[in-house]
Amino acid sequence: GRLWCGYACPQTVFLHEFVHPIECFAEGDRGRRMRRDARPWTFEWVARRAVTWGGFALVAFGAAMSFQSWFAGGPELWTGRAGPVDYALVGAFTAAWFVDFAWFREQLCNYVCPYARFQGALADEHSQVVAYDRGRGEPRGARAAVAEGACIDCMRCLFVCPQGIDIRDGYQLECINCGRCADACEAVQGKLGHPSLVGYVTLIGMAGGRQRHIRPRTAVYAGLLALVGAGIVALLWSHAPVEAQVQRQPGSLYAVDPDGWIRNTYLVRVTSRESQPANVSVTVEGIPEAEVRVPSVVLAPGQSQTVPLIVRVPPGASLPRTIPFRVELRTEHGTVRRDATFKTPGST
Repeated sequence: GRLWCGYACPQTVFLHEFVHPIECFAEGDRGRRMRRDARPWTFEWVARRAVTWGGFALVAFGAAMSFQSWFAGGPELWTGRAGPVDYALVGAFTAAWFVDFAWFREQLCNYVCPYARFQGALADEHSQVVAYDRGRGEPRGARAAVAEGACIDCMRCLFVCPQGIDIRDGYQLECINCGRCADACEAVQGKLGHPSLVGYVTLIGMAGGRQRHIRPRTAVYAGLLALVGAGIVALLWSHAPVEAQVQRQPGSLYAVDPDGWIRNTYLVRVTSRESQPANVSVTVEGIPEAEVRVPSVVLAPGQSQTVPLIVRVPPGASLPRTIPFRVELRTEHGTVRRDATFKTPGST
């Protein structure tokens, strides 16, 4: 079901761990905030809202800096040595997250995230959902009978719902299965000596049917997830330690040096994918007796560097006009190979 949405989604985690505590600290619980918002603006309201939005801005800025540190480098970004584009992106991410925390919030689940739409197609009556027991709860009223009418219509389940839905209206696409309505109902019904009217159930179980965990759709889903997982493992296993591009120096084909050697010049752009500094050695395969000149390459994590690669062959050799060869870049954690061609004055 929607357990990912209610417990593991980064949006839910950020709202639960940072946004809601800041809001409750500055403005109180939801009931107090609603009553205060319904009254005319006062200095107290402005001050509390300023504290709330200030906290949101700090959290958004910290998240944006942490995110951009993956690309610009933490020491450079946090010490002011990164480029203007990096700080412009930090500003854009900060503004976007601030709007999300201050206003958009769970609307992201309703209008942007595709997972709810997937769940609408994937779930069935055997899926685990948060549901209201209408058999015991209806008709609602200020009574405490177990047989019927156990719901006293206290509205606590609605007040605590981050999506603003009423779980008593039945299964709804907006529900993220966070279970807050179940906790609220358990607190109220427990005082009356009754079990909660809301809980994690299956629709077929509520109807008195028998739940089946293994069925065709779960087998198909498990198979697809296994294939996706195997693909991810394969990609991680074949993860290259560096990304490399080998291009001929613009405007040059070959040159004959004063000592008669034939020279080709290339530009090698290397980007580190390591989490530690990487020493990259560059060698050439496929050209006998070739002389290779390339500076040493030492990359910080995520750093890119472009170095010249000079390949020379001795004079007098009978060489074709085009010689395919391979550039090999080796680190402590693996090897990357790129194909290139060597040009000579040969006629064939």
